[in-house]
Amino acid sequence: MEAKDLKNLTKDCQRVIKDYLKSEKMSVNALAKSAKVHPTQLHLFIKGERGLNLTTMQKLADVISNYTDQQVGYNALNLQ
Repeated sequence: MEAKDLKNLTKDCQRVIKDYLKSEKMSVNALAKSAKVHPTQLHLFIKGERGLNLTTMQKLADVISNYTDQQVGYNALNLQ
């Protein structure tokens, strides 16, 4: 990973979350509950109206990584 790979980190994370929600047919509220984060916080992040701290991102990543680990050839952030 290089510094340039972080340029669109927020948008990449929003996309990964949206992809996850769509593929799992899961609501934002359900993901928030699974990750133990406030649903409003997650809604606002997805809409681009606020950021998330690293602790919150890690909680979401822990839930989502269980999904992405099962996807053959899926690379959530397009990082090699």
